[in-house]
Amino acid sequence: MRTEELLALGMFGRGSRLRERIEMLLERGRDFSPRVSKGRLAVGAAALLGCVIAGSLAPRWIAFAQAGPEFEVASIRLNAHSQFGSGYGAMRFNPAGIDCEGVYLIQVIAEAYQVPFSRISGADSRSRDALQREQYDIAAKAGHAVSKDQLRLMLQRMLADRFKATLRHESKTESVYKLTVARNGTALKRLEAEGEASPYMNPVADSTTFHNYTMARFASVLSNYLGRPVLDLTDLEGVFEDFTLTLDGVIPPNKLTGQSVSWASSSIFSDIQRQLGLKLEADKAPVDYLVLDHAPEKPDAN
Repeated sequence: MRTEELLALGMFGRGSRLRERIEMLLERGRDFSPRVSKGRLAVGAAALLGCVIAGSLAPRWIAFAQAGPEFEVASIRLNAHSQFGSGYGAMRFNPAGIDCEGVYLIQVIAEAYQVPFSRISGADSRSRDALQREQYDIAAKAGHAVSKDQLRLMLQRMLADRFKATLRHESKTESVYKLTVARNGTALKRLEAEGEASPYMNPVADSTTFHNYTMARFASVLSNYLGRPVLDLTDLEGVFEDFTLTLDGVIPPNKLTGQSVSWASSSIFSDIQRQLGLKLEADKAPVDYLVLDHAPEKPDAN
């Protein structure tokens, strides 16, 4: 018997006190007051009955609200060449699922929540190490064609169910760059169909071509090279055709100090407007961070 049927039976069955109370009210209504009609009592009883039936269905509604989309099947295995500090793996979306090879947990979180790597951290040393300790091969299917946004929600569910990952949001007000559309507009062209995003860097010409990029992902790359969060405020939706950004004065990586490539002192602030019709402005704003509360569990290999 279904949950709502059991609840209704408990409320209206022979052993139910609620049933007795309703019957008592109807009986008393006959001589309680000459101004109270049987019709009004019947309407009141019907209203009460409706509330009780709605209450009997509440568990189903709550369960439905709490149940987010999930993959029909998901295989998670430790990558055979998993090695701490090695390069990031590949993530490929398809209409009904996602395939990952050699991905770190930080990559899965970043994709699932659309947050740059630099804004994901662990609450303690174990959870921080877990973000880039081991690499996984993941093959997950939705069972039917869904959007990328739905697939990302499924990834969030998988992180909670299979890795037992608990994440919390933290907001910090700090120095940022705001990415907006320049006054004269942008010449970037939107693609009809999404593809896999990838940047092609040419260190000789100090240029980078962005392939199948959204503005949110582009802002994430800028965050890594500018040394502070870049907030996408362009309101430009979708994926864009290949576009190239060429800069002067890029500081190359320093192998002795471990310093990475820096665009902060380059010509990006004028070039991004001239070449792409976009604008970067320094400001202070609240920035959302994701914190992994504890080291995740290793999922079963299935």
